[in-house]
Amino acid sequence: HVLDKDIVISVKGTAKSEISSQQQKKVTGRVTDAAGIALPGVSVLVKGTSHGTITDSDGDYTLTNIASESILQFSFIGM
Repeated sequence: HVLDKDIVISVKGTAKSEISSQQQKKVTGRVTDAAGIALPGVSVLVKGTSHGTITDSDGDYTLTNIASESILQFSFIGM
């Protein structure tokens, strides 16, 4: 959720990861604000790479082939 100008990430059972045989993960989740309202258009990027995605209209995202030690960065330009 968004707190002031920072996005706070919390797991509420919607984030999932699946480990493949190559120690790569599929990461899915939903980005919401403090009131639980979905945030579409949030950029989700694997830190230090150009591998990323943008949340859909429901605030959901999926990234595949993510190394298990990766860090995700979230950014959002709102109104």
